[in-house]
Amino acid sequence: MTQTINSKISLPEWQLNNDSVLVETLQSGLTRNWQVKETIYDANTPFQNMKIVTTNQGIGLFCNGERQSTELTQKIYHEGQLIPAVLLTEKLDSVLIIGSSEGVVSQMSLDCGATKVVHVDIDRQCVEKCAELLPYGYKTDELQKYVDNKAPVEIRYEDGFKVVKEYLESGTKFDVIVMDLPDENLEEPESQQNRLYEADFLQEIKQLLTPTGAFITQAGCPSYWRNQSLKESIIRFNHIFEQTVYFEMTEQDWSWLVGINRPINSPVEYMSEKLINLPYRPDFIDEQTLIAATIIPFGLRKQLQSST
Repeated sequence: MTQTINSKISLPEWQLNNDSVLVETLQSGLTRNWQVKETIYDANTPFQNMKIVTTNQGIGLFCNGERQSTELTQKIYHEGQLIPAVLLTEKLDSVLIIGSSEGVVSQMSLDCGATKVVHVDIDRQCVEKCAELLPYGYKTDELQKYVDNKAPVEIRYEDGFKVVKEYLESGTKFDVIVMDLPDENLEEPESQQNRLYEADFLQEIKQLLTPTGAFITQAGCPSYWRNQSLKESIIRFNHIFEQTVYFEMTEQDWSWLVGINRPINSPVEYMSEKLINLPYRPDFIDEQTLIAATIIPFGLRKQLQSST
């Protein structure tokens, strides 16, 4: 591949020295370059390409060229992925997790007081390699214990889409349901993960919740130039759930939506009261964070108003 370089642009020293570069596509026409100091693992699983590499943010996981987590910021992301739902559910006994190969959300759920966690991930190879090679999340012996004993975490290497239907048929309910998948791909409608963002699937998730439970999913990026999937997700949630709570971790670059089946007059106040007594003490969420995190960005609010 030939590359045209504008002589007026000064490239970073590591690029000039031909160090390894991982190019992450943010959207059509826009990429982010990661300096790769070491490639620890690089393989095509039956479902995706996965890489575990060392960058300036420490060891991190990349799937299909997209950053999933790194040592530096993984706890910020995973607290955003779980804690809002924990604070919005009335009780926390059972948790269903779809995706989240690293296992951090399973561990954090137990730390928050859950007594039973079901972790569903279609990609066994990815989960096992994360446990073996990442410095956070499951460890190999811990993962094997859960696979063998199914307590307090039950590992299911299956398609979350099918597992949800199975639980519907059996009448199983969960206090919290977490969905941690790659972003909805609006440019490629046939992408495998898109099924789990569609309205019909969200309706099924709603039925799996206990009456006072909460469902949370990674819903997209709040940046104005990249917020289309987030906008579509908010519209869907507003039609399906009794109440939708937006949550954004400003020290990361993703947003989450929490869907609940009952109205809460003041979600921030409710969450703040629950946070005080939460067994797990978040490193990146406090009462002030809750106030800011639940405000939908102004530009996105205007887009939503114009679409109604």
